[in-house]
Amino acid sequence: MNAGERQAKSALLVRELAAFLLFGGIAALTNLLVGWQLYGKGLFPALPYWCATGIAASCGLVVNFGLNYAFNFKFRGRSVFRQFSTFCIVALIGVAITNALSYGI
Repeated sequence: MNAGERQAKSALLVRELAAFLLFGGIAALTNLLVGWQLYGKGLFPALPYWCATGIAASCGLVVNFGLNYAFNFKFRGRSVFRQFSTFCIVALIGVAITNALSYGI
């Protein structure tokens, strides 16, 4: 691989990482806004906190997958459902790790 190819590949990785981070930020904002609207003085003040945060997290996950699928993921060899299933499993592992770390700290 020559220097031009390495530079082009590096630029593509930077672009993909920036898009991935941007989409993650949009998903986090979606999560926060939906949670804010569902809990407390929002649209459904009687909704239990655990339910509101579960719905909000699900909305953020769907937004994150949708944006990454449309603009960032290049692999199309599997169905959208199978890709979404893998995305959910990885997200749940991340939630479990975060939860374990937060209880350990």
